[in-house]
Amino acid sequence: YTPTIKKSTILHLRSTTRSAVAIAKVLKELHGIDVNLDYLIAGALLHDVSKPMEYSSQGGRTPLGQKIPHGSYGIAAALEQDLPVEVVHIIASHTPHLRKMPESVEAIIVRHVDGLEADCHALLVGEPLFSIRSV
Repeated sequence: YTPTIKKSTILHLRSTTRSAVAIAKVLKELHGIDVNLDYLIAGALLHDVSKPMEYSSQGGRTPLGQKIPHGSYGIAAALEQDLPVEVVHIIASHTPHLRKMPESVEAIIVRHVDGLEADCHALLVGEPLFSIRSV
């Protein structure tokens, strides 16, 4: 199986990363909150690294995507590549599917930006909002 990354996923990762960096700058400038930009950018770019394994290029979920929660494969892949635990934590806590709450400023930013994007898309297509629906 060769994973395919859809253009919409790439745009989502770019948008999430740019938004996360912008929020980090505001937090630093206005509140004096330090954000590790290396972890933030890596986590934002990689938070959905499991999507190509979870979704078929023909549409719908793959067998792996049907059997394990979103993000699980991403955690394993990040650990296999010896990424810093801080980046792995961002991947693990970006989604409510894994029921892991963010424990760093970087993880909080990515989780909220990801949810914001999901809600905006849901609103445009008439679906329930991500941040308030149950998993």
